[in-house]
Amino acid sequence: MWLDAAAAGAAAAGAAAGGAAAGGAAAGGAAAGGAAAGGVTEDALPALQSSLLRQAARYVRPGGRLVYATCSLDPAENGAVAEAFERHVHEIGADRADIGDLAFAPWPFAAGVAGREATRPHHRTLWPHRHDTDGFFVARWRRLEN
Repeated sequence: MWLDAAAAGAAAAGAAAGGAAAGGAAAGGAAAGGAAAGGVTEDALPALQSSLLRQAARYVRPGGRLVYATCSLDPAENGAVAEAFERHVHEIGADRADIGDLAFAPWPFAAGVAGREATRPHHRTLWPHRHDTDGFFVARWRRLEN
């Protein structure tokens, strides 16, 4: 996975507008040999994506939105990364020195939106065979006011 200048610029623009975007394969592309551009292996992608998500969270203003999206259907890159972020934010609730005074709440998709997950309404997975599109995953949160 690599983060190109356009993706970095989009993330910066989102942060400037009060939101941030962090993504895995959606923010870059993987090389055909199983290793992503820049020497990151597919096994290392979830850790890298988790790190990118945590970094992006720092730039969301209170009341802003954070969106994590991938063009992958791999659970390790999708729900696992989103859930790890939620655990991390919850765990630092009492001691927020780690990434600052960050508190996020799920930002659910409207009922009936294609791919909305019933148990996690702020997660959305689009499947090629169900939604006539490529595979995508989106999780989103809103930063709480301080």
